[in-house]
Amino acid sequence: MIVKLNPVEMKILKILQDWYPITVEELREELRMREDTLERALKSMVVKGVVSLEPLSDKTYGRLLMSDVSVAPKGRRPKTGDDPDDFYDALVYQ
Repeated sequence: MIVKLNPVEMKILKILQDWYPITVEELREELRMREDTLERALKSMVVKGVVSLEPLSDKTYGRLLMSDVSVAPKGRRPKTGDDPDDFYDALVYQ
């Protein structure tokens, strides 16, 4: 399955891969972005099935839904043997 992500969503993905648990507020501070921009990106990622938001009584946590993801090369589907370091605009669930 391939999911296209914009640059803001890719930044969120990288943080979620390295840092769990993380609140939406911590994510916003780490990315230094406006609250509405982050909310829009997170909602888009929820719709795409990449992340889930877990609201608790006082905080909301973001969680990556798929632990085994890689990034696909821009403009084409990944091929066997492609170097994952060259990938940058879509997620591939394996």
